Amino acid sequence: MTFSLKHERMIVGAVLLLTLVGRCLRLDQPILENYVGRQVPTAMVAKNLTRGSGFLYPQLDTSPAPNFFLVEPPIFAQLTAWVHELTSLEIGASGRLISALATTLAAWGIYRLARQREGPIVAIIALAAFACFPITIRYGRACQPEMLMLGLMIAGMALVDKPRSRMGVALGAILLASGLAVKVTACYVLIPTGLVLVADRPRWRWFAPVVVIPTGLWYLHAWQLINVPGGSLASLDNGSIWLQSLIPVAVFKLATLSNFARYLFIRAFTPVGFVLAAWGLFRMDRLFVIWGLSAVAMLGGLAAKAHHEYYWVALAPVAAVGIGRAIAQVSRWRPVAGVASLLVLIVFGLAQSRSTWATPVEWAAWREARTAIARFVPRDEPLIAPEALLYLADRHGCRLEIGREAQERAAREWGQRIVATDPIALIDFYRDHGAVYFADLLDPSDLRRTELHNSIRKRFIIWYDESGVLIAQLERP
Repeated sequence: MTFSLKHERMIVGAVLLLTLVGRCLRLDQPILENYVGRQVPTAMVAKNLTRGSGFLYPQLDTSPAPNFFLVEPPIFAQLTAWVHELTSLEIGASGRLISALATTLAAWGIYRLARQREGPIVAIIALAAFACFPITIRYGRACQPEMLMLGLMIAGMALVDKPRSRMGVALGAILLASGLAVKVTACYVLIPTGLVLVADRPRWRWFAPVVVIPTGLWYLHAWQLINVPGGSLASLDNGSIWLQSLIPVAVFKLATLSNFARYLFIRAFTPVGFVLAAWGLFRMDRLFVIWGLSAVAMLGGLAAKAHHEYYWVALAPVAAVGIGRAIAQVSRWRPVAGVASLLVLIVFGLAQSRSTWATPVEWAAWREARTAIARFVPRDEPLIAPEALLYLADRHGCRLEIGREAQERAAREWGQRIVATDPIALIDFYRDHGAVYFADLLDPSDLRRTELHNSIRKRFIIWYDESGVLIAQLERP
């Protein structure tokens, strides 16, 4: 199968357009799907940037204040804030649009890299595969920075690989530096970049410092901010957790291996995609081989964190090229079988990712909860609620946690410790620190949450208790 350059460009343009448009469907959907604990803090930071918090001081709306979110520079949040100000889209919708654009940029970069090293047929198929992976659909429309990181890094690599001008190389270096700053976990991409794209160019000694220095400067600033007394200790606790996760003992745990298998074989790329990608790995260009090995090493090294599904976008570019190679080979033997394989992959990808366009059942009453909070909770009174509900209601308050470890970690952010044997332990802790109101939505599948709601009803004044929404004033009736 061959294409004229004109037809190839038309096909690539159409696939890129579909990649963008598909992820822009339901932009106004509340950011409550997938990993809420990553989307909501990002949206909080973006909202506070629009209110003048400052790029160097990204802040959350959870106590104790100030609570700085320093895990990465707020590049994604700043872009989201700018889109919000320019378009009047809500913060969540603006973040989704940034991710959709970034995914389209990543898809273009994969196409260009694969075309230069594997040929146009493999490149087009890889582009289509990347666009329909469940993981790139889920996080390609999420208000979080993973796809922006990937898009910038891949586009940077594409410009550096067989560059056409010095300007292209400079732009590629800027994109790589920006992608690394968006999320430092993108450092694995620097291995194939250095070993394959830069190693045989001795005049490019400037390349590594230019790419790495911006990220290093941010973490130097973050370290200084963490050590300023007062406010939340969340960043310090996050830093400790990250340092502990760098010791890859978790990779030997059965639960970790089970998660790895679930993401790799099923959720991230579909079973069909995994089989095709594994097939296409043989005799692949060494850029993609080294890229894949580097990504696997990163996932293994961060095994304690890799239960978060979004880390697995690291393997999506290599898997896409592997699928492109496999289907291209099948098409040479049986053209109908090749087309059928791609169609089956697309159907599986769309079917497995359909839930990303739906608000989870446990959040069905979020609008009612927001209205009730506005009605019963004075704006300046400290409120205990799930982080997502604080964001949706535009309130500052104390983050509700239900699990024992999560409750104890929330207390440590205040520089204190509790023993959370009872689901209400954190509520009592927050009361001692000035919290006056409580708001939550019932999740019938969560027994500890049900137990907590029952305890709240018995002990405190109930202002609203309908449709699974519970609002209480934390005083004895």
